Amino acid sequence: MKNVLTFMLALFLSGCMAKDILLLLGVPAFPVEYNKMNTWIYKSTRTDRRIYFFIPFNNDKDQILSLNFNSAGVLNSYNYIDSATK
Repeated sequence: MKNVLTFMLALFLSGCMAKDILLLLGVPAFPVEYNKMNTWIYKSTRTDRRIYFFIPFNNDKDQILSLNFNSAGVLNSYNYIDSATK
């Protein structure tokens, strides 16, 4: 599933301008002055803790998407990290 998501990110985000990504993903979590910076970071945290048959399950996830733009504002590279926390 992770490879499919990575492929979809590559397909949708390749060659996008910064304004297109703002419309698609919204304002990044970091930096606050995103118009002046070439690296944007999106962070998502999901807390999911359950108990099944008296056994606790911790399904917390952290997702980080880092986007790097060139001086013209075109997406140059990205890094996606999807990790389960313990």
